[in-house]
Amino acid sequence: MEALMKAEGPEAVEAILNQRESAIELSKSDPLRHGFQFPSWPFMFQQIAKWMEAFAFGGNGASKSIVGAYVVAMCLEKNPGCKMYCFAQDEDASKQIQQRYIWEYLPQELRYNHKTETGGYIKYTTKNGFTDSSFILDMRDGLENRECHFYTYSQYQANKHKFEGYEYGSRNAQWMVEVDGEMLPINVGAWLDEYLENGELYNTLLYRIPRRGASIFTTFTAIDGMTPFVADKIKGSEIKKTIKTDSDLFDHSTDDKGNVKEPLEVEWVREKRNSDIDPRAGVGMVFFPSKHNPWAGYRNMLTIHRHKSLEERLVRFHGIPSNVITTLFPMFSMGANVVKSEDFPDISDKSKFTTWHIDDHAAARNHFNIWGAVDANGSIWIRREWPDRKSYGEWAIFGDPKWKAGPATKKIGYDVQGYADLYADIERDLGIEPFERVGDSRAFANENDDNVDRFTQYAEVGLDYVPSDGRTESIGMQHLDDWFAYNPARPIDIENRPLLNIHEDCGNLIDSLLNYQMLGTKDEALKDPVDCLRYFRMVCCGEGPQHYDSKSLTQKAQGGAY
Repeated sequence: MEALMKAEGPEAVEAILNQRESAIELSKSDPLRHGFQFPSWPFMFQQIAKWMEAFAFGGNGASKSIVGAYVVAMCLEKNPGCKMYCFAQDEDASKQIQQRYIWEYLPQELRYNHKTETGGYIKYTTKNGFTDSSFILDMRDGLENRECHFYTYSQYQANKHKFEGYEYGSRNAQWMVEVDGEMLPINVGAWLDEYLENGELYNTLLYRIPRRGASIFTTFTAIDGMTPFVADKIKGSEIKKTIKTDSDLFDHSTDDKGNVKEPLEVEWVREKRNSDIDPRAGVGMVFFPSKHNPWAGYRNMLTIHRHKSLEERLVRFHGIPSNVITTLFPMFSMGANVVKSEDFPDISDKSKFTTWHIDDHAAARNHFNIWGAVDANGSIWIRREWPDRKSYGEWAIFGDPKWKAGPATKKIGYDVQGYADLYADIERDLGIEPFERVGDSRAFANENDDNVDRFTQYAEVGLDYVPSDGRTESIGMQHLDDWFAYNPARPIDIENRPLLNIHEDCGNLIDSLLNYQMLGTKDEALKDPVDCLRYFRMVCCGEGPQHYDSKSLTQKAQGGAY
């Protein structure tokens, strides 16, 4: 200011100060058009425009509810005929959070005495919220009026059929944002705040919103952990954008081996595509850092929480549930490791691939099996699983408080010959003859009433197995990391890519890799597919599978990642 005073004079300084005061006053009186937006908001708008489902996650003071109110108010102003439905935990939460914030974001000229001959009606008090828990907005633009209605989750439980006939969103959305160089509309029809239910209401809305091409927007606080519903939305998603962590909050020093003790970056944006047919079928997620809100008391929060566990700090300051970031395979990626059918090589060519069959035997449930191959470069290609997800359903289903056995585990009742016939059919379909079969060393060593172990039983029907590596599970898990290693900061190419490639049809193996954490009984149901992959990794005395030229049986050197 001093330099400006000298260069331009007191009039220039006064003009700037007046402009500043005017901007502050406008941000208070008309926050919808002149208010402050936090850095996460543009990413949130893009996710809402891109997908039919969008989630804002955040911890203390992260502005989730504020951005929810902003999105609702913008849709009501910009989108003719918008029908908006807002759901909260209870009546108090609806009035004190959703209704209050939306009221503050309505254009000032519409907040008071908005009663028009063409149907517009708004009446609001701080104590009681909107009269009849709704209002109608007449923008006097000659276009359809906009409606906003407020409900609680208990109201849905009391009358589930009530919401079946409603329409959500606008048929002519005009609020546009740029996404990957393309202008897309934001057309939200429902805002769910702190959705802790079992998914019934949400699924009902999913059947209704397509009529007007609308989206569902959910704001969620992960302080008390994830519900099964939210966990199901997050699992299988990919990190699309990261954000640097605050060195005042996270320990960026290194240990004796040069490893940074706590993360330098954490996830900021995640996405999950649910269909290759409909480009909008998917879920977008943004994790809101508390630091971006200058009114959240960030420095005071540091004083209270900076010495707590990593998991709690991630939740409190970034809205990241702990079980999102504690996976055993943090490098596993749907984009880097999962290969579409049309891009997957034909592993039946023995000159290029050496194939294996891995069998995880179980007495009380189906065996779990994978068929995979290794090429001359050491890349691993998992082509098939059984029971496969498409035919038999999930191997494990998320529940509270633990994962539960899914429909694919239910015993079909095959005996030794039945499994041999099944495997023969699968291998005939794939056009392969496994170089080696590996069976769970402990389960296959068990003997029947005639003192004959399973290695012998299967050998008698023409299937020769070798035992899996007998070392501890933790050792095998550590070795598996070799198959996931690549540099995520660089583009994936022939020089920088993980060794492990999984066919997209291996849904149960993929699901287990995304979620298994070695939590004992809590996620034991996920263990079998991971065990199969671990047995595969530990063949050849822990060296891993090697490629052998089918003509000379000479071993080809195994390659590595970046």
